Amino acid sequence: MRIEVYQATTALAGAELLRLRSRPEPVDHVTGSERNAIYVVCDRTGKVRYVGSTTGRPARARLAEHLVDVDRTRDWHEAWVIPLRAATPVVTVRAIEGRVGRFLRPTDNRCLPARTA
Repeated sequence: MRIEVYQATTALAGAELLRLRSRPEPVDHVTGSERNAIYVVCDRTGKVRYVGSTTGRPARARLAEHLVDVDRTRDWHEAWVIPLRAATPVVTVRAIEGRVGRFLRPTDNRCLPARTA
């Protein structure tokens, strides 16, 4: 995923966007302490593989749970994080995740949250 695409996805967060993070990080070494976030996982070619969200804990903690399933995450290489404001309601975080996912069309998601909030 290119920086221009990341910037377009951050626009989908609207007023809930906390700040931009200008580069991806290795999927197993994501930093940051934002408690609410959307994360976009790409493979080595930059193809979007997965879009997820976390509430109440950093993205690195949620990604670590995914990485336990080695067969499913074998091709995951880097993650772009879209940090959201700490006060963002869970229903809004999930709605943003759904918007980002529908925009990016990841290959490894089984489903995305509905269009609510």
